[in-house]
Amino acid sequence: MKRIISLDVLKYIACFFVICIHMDIPNSAEIVLRPFLTTAVPIFFMITGFFYTQTRNAGNTKRQLGKIAILALTANAVHFGYYILKHVLNKESVSQLVAKIFAQDALIELFVFNQPVWRTSLWFINALLYVLLLVYLFEKKWQIYKLYPLIPVLLIFNLLGGTFSFALPTPVLPLCYSRNFLFCGLPYFLLGDFIFRNKKKMCSIFGKCRYIVLFSFAAYLELWILKNSDVLYYNDHLISTTFLTVCLFCLFLEKENGFKGRFLTTLSGLGRKHSFVIYITHSILIEILYKTISVAGKRFPAIQNVFIWTGPVIVLALSTLLAIALGSLKKKKT
Repeated sequence: MKRIISLDVLKYIACFFVICIHMDIPNSAEIVLRPFLTTAVPIFFMITGFFYTQTRNAGNTKRQLGKIAILALTANAVHFGYYILKHVLNKESVSQLVAKIFAQDALIELFVFNQPVWRTSLWFINALLYVLLLVYLFEKKWQIYKLYPLIPVLLIFNLLGGTFSFALPTPVLPLCYSRNFLFCGLPYFLLGDFIFRNKKKMCSIFGKCRYIVLFSFAAYLELWILKNSDVLYYNDHLISTTFLTVCLFCLFLEKENGFKGRFLTTLSGLGRKHSFVIYITHSILIEILYKTISVAGKRFPAIQNVFIWTGPVIVLALSTLLAIALGSLKKKKT
């Protein structure tokens, strides 16, 4: 399967966006980056969807499913172990910990909404596994394009289950009603497949910088309206998020032949080989760094001020180095 350097670079950028989401960054930076941060996970789903037809035609669907299943199991096992260790070191009751993990609500969130209690950010890798399995089973009888009409419907439910859940005649819903395989994973995966089948037309329409500016402005406007309204809302997917994600994706796809040079080739390699490991490990590194900075900050207060600006870059660098080290270790074993 031919790789597209520009999309691999986009994957690495999306890793940085995810790290920014999970860290406390300066308010000014958060305001500027917020519309783009919400595109991170949709970008991952779209890239997988974009290459799905090629994967299927090459007869590698089962292999891909197995690979993602191993990644999901490994990620959950690592974070489950870290979760247990952290609570044991804090001398928390083991019985209460077990009760929390196996509570009915926790099991529903895990198996229905893909969100494990030991690390909510792992919902993406769990949701991706569900999406691939669902599409694999669906294609045993029908073609994937028959799911395309569901895209706008699922995205509307995504908005109503997340940022705009205040519009429902119920209390504000938990974010897991929005962040799951059905209302986020599947529609963006299908969008990726749709773009693959209509690449030339989609890139000619949406692969323009002016649309990035337009939908960024639309996102800022949405956020301003929400902030100045007397409603409770999440800083999550907006109406403009889908359009901005599609435009970013098509812009990078349109520029695939322009991504040359050592720097971009290096970023592409990091995105292609290590993005999943970066996604899986960054949250643990964030916790460790925050605790380290908290202790060091008591003696050197300036460290905290520096870290709030440099933290995401440091975490990206460390998680990248860890991913490279783990990749090298795996190669030696094989």
